[in-house]
Amino acid sequence: MSITNYNFEDLDTYLGKQYYIPDYQRDYSWDMTQLEDFWFDLLSVGNDPDDSEHFYGQVVVHKSSEKDGEKAKNQRYIIDGQQRTITSVIFLSVIRNFLNKLSSDAKQGSDLKSDVGYDIDDITTKSIGRYTNRRDERHLFLNDTDSKFFADYIQSVEHSTLHFKEDRSSNVRIKKAYEYFSTEIQGELEGKESTARYELLKAYWKDLTEKFKVMYVETDDLNEAFIIFETLNDRGKSLATSDLLKNHLFSHAGKKDIDVVEGNWSEMVNDLGKADTTKFIRSFWNSRYSFVRERGLYKALKGSLVSEVKLSEDLSSLARVYNNLEFPKTGDYFENEEVRRDLISLNRLGAKSYYPIVLAIVSKGKDVSKLHKVLETLETLVVRNFVISGLTANKYEVFFARAAMNYYSGVIDIETLINSLNKKMVSDPEFRNNFTTAIVKQREVIRYLLRQLNSVYVGFDEVEVVRDNDAVHIEHIFPQRPHKDTWTSFDDVESTEYLWRIGNLTLLSKKLNQKIANSGFDVKKEEAYEKSQIAITKELLNYADWTPESIDDRQKGLAETALNIWKRTVDKKVEIIE
Repeated sequence: MSITNYNFEDLDTYLGKQYYIPDYQRDYSWDMTQLEDFWFDLLSVGNDPDDSEHFYGQVVVHKSSEKDGEKAKNQRYIIDGQQRTITSVIFLSVIRNFLNKLSSDAKQGSDLKSDVGYDIDDITTKSIGRYTNRRDERHLFLNDTDSKFFADYIQSVEHSTLHFKEDRSSNVRIKKAYEYFSTEIQGELEGKESTARYELLKAYWKDLTEKFKVMYVETDDLNEAFIIFETLNDRGKSLATSDLLKNHLFSHAGKKDIDVVEGNWSEMVNDLGKADTTKFIRSFWNSRYSFVRERGLYKALKGSLVSEVKLSEDLSSLARVYNNLEFPKTGDYFENEEVRRDLISLNRLGAKSYYPIVLAIVSKGKDVSKLHKVLETLETLVVRNFVISGLTANKYEVFFARAAMNYYSGVIDIETLINSLNKKMVSDPEFRNNFTTAIVKQREVIRYLLRQLNSVYVGFDEVEVVRDNDAVHIEHIFPQRPHKDTWTSFDDVESTEYLWRIGNLTLLSKKLNQKIANSGFDVKKEEAYEKSQIAITKELLNYADWTPESIDDRQKGLAETALNIWKRTVDKKVEIIE
């Protein structure tokens, strides 16, 4: 093979060159899950003095030569690694933007203003490249779909949306990635004075460019670039953590225990069903031992493995539990109806990071009868902190894992665990305030919230009548497609702002919902709300008209109801884990 360069490089070195994304490559595709992984990997590297570097994956580059026809000689085309490269440049653009704001606010002639200016220049020249109306020295050229928008919005200091196309999903993803990193960094900077802000921004920049390492492979033959890419990825697919662990267990079990280990492993896979094996093993590990992310899981397992038989038995014994967590509607491990209902609710809310707590409680066995109370508390935390207050669930993953480990090892008891979960919840004033303006767009979450709110009026025993999604619809009181001559009290801005507010949503039977469609409020009351058997909908008859003020008023009332449903109860006599 004509490999011209092969090396482990930090991003400072890697991004210092100029690259092109071929038009045949897929557009930018990273979603929130991958962005969160990137962000938490960066935080992990920065917070752990022993974590001096992070392997960011491989990059395969084709460097064009004279035989490549229309391509200019010596241009570098990224064959594998474009998503990571684009995300890195987006993140550095966000850092540069914050530094620009810091520079604008800094006193003229101060050391801070000078230092910030030098760093802005370094980020621009070393990693992003200069881009203005008269100068194009970009380090990264995207394909035709994203190139102009990426240049305007990310690479230009002016930060323009001139070429943004809402119908291009990749344009939208680039914008969302920028906004996500901006929001996270803003949260970290909140409350800090200028010098501390500067030091933190500089740390993020240095951690990314100096500690994130790539395996860089460069070849001057395009066919060989594809062979390298396919070889690395084919091998990567067979190196899932679960497969690595399986091979390790089987190869070390010995003749005496191999049949037992193989039998336990097969039983585990069978009980997991469609649940992800690696994610299950990670949840298992985090329920008993020090927290690890997926990239460090195999190393942790291998380094601490004492008995192949014991590990295979433990995994096998909890596989059906994990399947029940992932698929609570069909899972058959938990027979208690309250627990089953709790798990279904948490599933509807999209919660997963709490899994280690349940695995730890089931493993110990002694407090399974109190599992409903734990799940009820977790459900309240998820609603208060994540659904309504918008906090990031991933930030609580470490806390949940540590709580599970402390409980499993006997450091805390079940009462301390429950008390610690309550302590982590946002305060009542904060929850009330956030609820009064909350916007929710996930339909399963909307149904859950409205059913719970409705239960206050009819009692939990009767709430089941509105659980059929086909029979009961989500009703937008101010409709999604309003007739402007009917809904004159909402201007264009308010139409967008209030549509998905909780105060504008209710539950209504399919038949009545289809009948009223986009009608005015008076028609909806007469033809549907008055005939509805759902209490939370019936209450709308108390409103004479429906305006933005009506939505605010209703949502404030629902916020008070919510405080009674999702209660925070801290026992000051019980110790707290932090």
